[in-house]
Order: sequence, then structure tokens, then C-alpha cells
Amino acid sequence: GKIAYFKATISDKPGALSKLLNLIAQNNVDLIATASSAIERGKTAEWTAIADISECKNIKRIEKEAMSSGSVNKIDIKIK
Repeated sequence: GKIAYFKATISDKPGALSKLLNLIAQNNVDLIATASSAIERGKTAEWTAIADISECKNIKRIEKEAMSSGSVNKIDIKIK
């Protein structure tokens, strides 16, 4: 498959990570490994993942929609 590495800084609030993961699932991204941790409790958290994006039609759409979601401060997607 086609592999991508995700790194996102998100709000450390209930539902913020769920919102991002739902967006990723809706775009046919298959998560292989993920990790998340609070950077500043109640304010910001970091989420990283390795994913198979072979079935994803538009990876840029994920970046655009994540940034406009209100819960993602920054997202970087590197395709290998």
C-alpha cells in the first residue's frame, strides 16, 4: 500500500481527536499505528499515525477539512 505519516496538534478537549479520526475514516484511510498525548493538559495534544492511504482519493482534502474543523491547530502529512 501507499504509506503516509500523520502528525497533528489538536485541542486537548473531549471529542477533538474523535472528530479528526472520523474525517480520516470518511476518506478511506487505514490507520496502521497511532499515538496521542497531551502537550499541555486541557489545551493542546499531539497525535501521530502511520497509515495506508492507498484507497484515499484526496489527501489534501483531509488537511483542508482538518484545519477548518476548529479542533486541529496544525497537521502535517508526509507520503512515503
